[in-house]
Amino acid sequence: MFNHRRYQVMATISIGIFIVCFAVIMTAMNRSIYEKCIEQASDRFYIEYVTKGYTTGTISTSYNKDLTMLELKLNYDSMADDFCGYFKDDYKLQNYELLEDNVEGLNAIKVYYRWSLWIFIFSIVGMVYSMLRLYKGRYYKPFLYGGLLGLLLLALQGLGLLISDNVVFAGIRDMVFHEDYSFFKEGDALLHMIPPEYARWLATGYFGFGIVMALAFLLLRAITYSRTKPHKF
Repeated sequence: MFNHRRYQVMATISIGIFIVCFAVIMTAMNRSIYEKCIEQASDRFYIEYVTKGYTTGTISTSYNKDLTMLELKLNYDSMADDFCGYFKDDYKLQNYELLEDNVEGLNAIKVYYRWSLWIFIFSIVGMVYSMLRLYKGRYYKPFLYGGLLGLLLLALQGLGLLISDNVVFAGIRDMVFHEDYSFFKEGDALLHMIPPEYARWLATGYFGFGIVMALAFLLLRAITYSRTKPHKF
């Protein structure tokens, strides 16, 4: 006898995990959030970056200001490429390297990205396999339950971000809510490359990606609602 419940549970869990991992990966790979924050960065942020000696530009003309902003974006792209590189543990920018403490801090955050990549792949395999087994019987409820599970996992992560004593979570919380980047150390360009509201927009993007993907599965369930009855023989 076909055991559809087992495959429904597998599909539900796979979809829920897929939603969360998708949000992590999309947030890590998204560059537009940083570019938007840089465009809105204050003159103080720009002047500080120049006077600390992290660029060859000056602050005398608007042309040099545009050039410095371009340099900021290029350095960020280089750092983001290293962050998204699964096997990379160092971050080399244009003319300097980051402090070892800051490299360790970035890699502590990168652990979540690395795990998400693997789990993302397994969730796709589990989701496709279980839904193929459920397709002939027209069992589409996992789209609903998986979407709801994804929203629940996002809510639990949000709660963990608010109350967790984990060093990384506490550091991220300070960045998001207090614009406090003391999780990283002074002494290199990293802190001077990060606009004050960057972490807040990243967190907004993360939960936004997750919610949109969860709603996509709920919509998919609504579309398949009329096909939920099993075949009659």
